[in-house]
Amino acid sequence: MTDSDVAPQGGESRRSSSDSVGSPSTAEKTRRLPWAIASSALSSIFCSFTFTGSVFVLFLDLLGLAKTQIGLVLSLFPFCGLLAIPLAPLVGRFGVKRTFLVTFGARNFVMFLLVAAPLVASRWGVSAASTYVSIVILVFAVLRAVGETGYYPWFQEFVPNSIRGRFIAVQTIIGTGCGAVSLWVAGYVIGHSQGLVGFQVLMAVGTIFGLASVGSMVFVPGGRPTDGSMDWGSYWGKMTASLRDPLFDRNFLLYLCGFALYTLGTAAFAFVPLFMRDQVGLSPGTVVRLEAATMLGGIVFSFFLGRASDRYGGKRVLLLGVFGAAVLPVVWMLMPRHSSWSSLVAYAAACWWGVANTGVVIGGTRLVFSEVVPGDNRIGYSSVYYAWAGLAGGIGPLAAGRALAHFANLKAHLLGWSVDTYTPLFLASVALILGGAALYRTIGRSRNLRRHDHSPA
Repeated sequence: MTDSDVAPQGGESRRSSSDSVGSPSTAEKTRRLPWAIASSALSSIFCSFTFTGSVFVLFLDLLGLAKTQIGLVLSLFPFCGLLAIPLAPLVGRFGVKRTFLVTFGARNFVMFLLVAAPLVASRWGVSAASTYVSIVILVFAVLRAVGETGYYPWFQEFVPNSIRGRFIAVQTIIGTGCGAVSLWVAGYVIGHSQGLVGFQVLMAVGTIFGLASVGSMVFVPGGRPTDGSMDWGSYWGKMTASLRDPLFDRNFLLYLCGFALYTLGTAAFAFVPLFMRDQVGLSPGTVVRLEAATMLGGIVFSFFLGRASDRYGGKRVLLLGVFGAAVLPVVWMLMPRHSSWSSLVAYAAACWWGVANTGVVIGGTRLVFSEVVPGDNRIGYSSVYYAWAGLAGGIGPLAAGRALAHFANLKAHLLGWSVDTYTPLFLASVALILGGAALYRTIGRSRNLRRHDHSPA
């Protein structure tokens, strides 16, 4: 018995106000899915070259920002997710698709401004550069948050529930494949350039791919504006209506709490590139290529995990990924330092993280959008989910950056085991991730789930 799709009690298919006359049929949505996959692939290149992962963290470090400042900059992305709750009614009236296209298109031009950050640092100092980067990222993060407030309910609409897991798998395989190749290119560029020039080139080129990604989403159907009657009162009422169902209330809250612990636990992972460079002794180019290995590791198991989530439910796949992620900090703490084996162990751990993270992404997405969030209230639930994710994701980098600053002088050896600045952070990471897994395990099957796709036709 698979936990396939969300349907209201009694088997009736209810629709949100946006799923009215003129909504695309399931066949039409399926036919247009390749455009969404193409957008994801192009976006993966944009993200790899600009604001995610090791490239961005190394860029901020070489620019001269302290770890606490890096944590602050990284926290701006998720903290802006809190805008989802107050903006959701406006996004619904403007149209979730239109909101996404406008804001994600604009954010590419904002990201391009980071190319000037080294010039600001050279002329006015690191403090001015830190302020400049923070302002640029804040504007970028606000646009990103508004766009994703529209994207999540749109995503739930344009992907039929019956193939959601497989779609996420294909999207992940192609997107991570493009991201892996782009990171190998980024590693080569950074390794063969002086200072920050390579980072500037990557950001400029990445902007072009970002614009192409947004252009591809123009051809994806759905996402029409809601009717004008969706005022604040009706929005809040709609957001809390389904929560009166005890099962939805319990499952949704358990998912949010588990997600918070897991997100806080993996916040330390953002600083792993600096750990690999400073403590393990890997070169910046190798550090960037580790992220490519992570993506390649995810590709191998993506389709299998997607099919498994459709057949057995997202919860089981999610738990496999979460337990896999809990192993990683232990591996990093015990891995050899400044050794010929260091690179091999680092690549193996990176591949393992790719598999675990893919399980979390595919299983978690399947669980929350097909088994936890009711389809007739997608905007309300999605805004709460995104805002909560922003709060947890914002606290994580701030706490991790402060912890690294607090333990900056920690250095010891215990039974041949190196204890350093990152050790307390990794130990806390294991505990938090396992705590998230414990909460995920208690999520039950909602009686509102049925085995048929109720996507509007």
